[in-house]
Amino acid sequence: MKEVDISTIKTIGIYGCGLIGDLLIRTSFVEALAKAIPHAKLIVIVDKGREELLVTHPDVDEVISFNRNNKKPWFRYVKHFLMFLWTLRSKKFDLFINLYGGGSSASIVKSTKAKHRWGFYRSAAQEKAYTFALPWPDFCGHWGQTFGLLLAPLGLSPKALRAGTTFFPTKNAFEEAKAIIESPYVLVNLGAGDPRKTWTMEKYAKLIQFLISEYHFKIAVFINPGQEYLTEHLKNYFEKTESSVSYISCKSLDVAAAIIQQSLFFITGDTGLLHLSFGVRAPTLALFTHTRPEHVMPEDGLAVACYSEQSEGVDRCGYPLLVHDFPLDIAINGVKKLHEALS
Repeated sequence: MKEVDISTIKTIGIYGCGLIGDLLIRTSFVEALAKAIPHAKLIVIVDKGREELLVTHPDVDEVISFNRNNKKPWFRYVKHFLMFLWTLRSKKFDLFINLYGGGSSASIVKSTKAKHRWGFYRSAAQEKAYTFALPWPDFCGHWGQTFGLLLAPLGLSPKALRAGTTFFPTKNAFEEAKAIIESPYVLVNLGAGDPRKTWTMEKYAKLIQFLISEYHFKIAVFINPGQEYLTEHLKNYFEKTESSVSYISCKSLDVAAAIIQQSLFFITGDTGLLHLSFGVRAPTLALFTHTRPEHVMPEDGLAVACYSEQSEGVDRCGYPLLVHDFPLDIAINGVKKLHEALS
C-alpha cells in the first residue's frame, strides 16, 4: 500500500449518511483527517435533516444532504438522485471516503470519479469501487476509532482518532434553551429508537424520586417526538405530579445540545442524544441495556456507564450480554459517582 502525497489533495468528500449517533461518532474521523491534510477543503455528505450536526464544526467546510428515504413518486426521486450525483461529480474530489458502507454507497463513491476512493467492502463488487479498500471490520472496539482503519494510506492508525464525539451548539440555541428552562436541573431522556435500549419507566421513576429526595434536584424530562407515551407512562408512577419535575421539548438538535450542555448532568440510554451529550462534554450518566459501553464511551469528559452483565451468553464480539432491566442500585451508584466528581 502506497502512502498518498497529501499535497495533491485539495478537496475531500466524506460519505457519512446514517442515524444521529452514527454521524456524531464519525466526527473524530473528520478531525483526524482535517489535521492530517489541513489545507484541503472538507465536504461531508449526510442524510436530509442531519445538516445541523456538522454545519458548526470548524473542520467541515461544506455539508451536502440528500433525502434517501423519500422515494415516492419514483420519477422525482430518480431526478433528485441524478442531481445529487451531478453535485458530487462537480466538486471534483481528489479523495472520497465512504464511512457509511450500506446500500448503493460504493456505487456513489465510484461515480464521483475521485482519484482516491477509500472504503470498507462487503462484496467483490463493492471492493472494485475503491482504490483503497478493506473488508468490513467487526467494530468490536470503539466504533469511532475503528473508522481510522481507512486512514492507513496517511500513515495513521485507529488509535490516532480520539474516542469521542464533537458538537458545537449555536449562540441562538443557548438563548432558546434558556427560554425553555433556566434554573439548574438534571436532564433525563427516556426513549430510544430501539426499545432494547430503553430502561423501564418504573426504574426511571424511582431514580427521579431518588434524585429529588436525596439531592433536591430539579428534574427536566425530554419529551421526544413520537415517544410522548413514555412521558405519560412515567407520570403514572408518581402518586401526584412532582413539582420538581418539568417536561420539555425542543424543535432542533442544536437546541437540544444547548439544553444538555447547560444541565447539571444528563441521564440517557444509548441513543443519538447520548452522543450529542458526549459531543458537548456534558456530565453524562449512560444507561446501557443492550449495547456495550466499550463501543461508544468517550475518553474525554465526565461520563459514567451503568449496566449489568448476564451470567450466560456473549455477543458476536465475545462480550457478555447485558441485562435489560438492570437493578436501580447500579444507576443510583452512578449518580453518586457523578455527584462526587462534580462537587
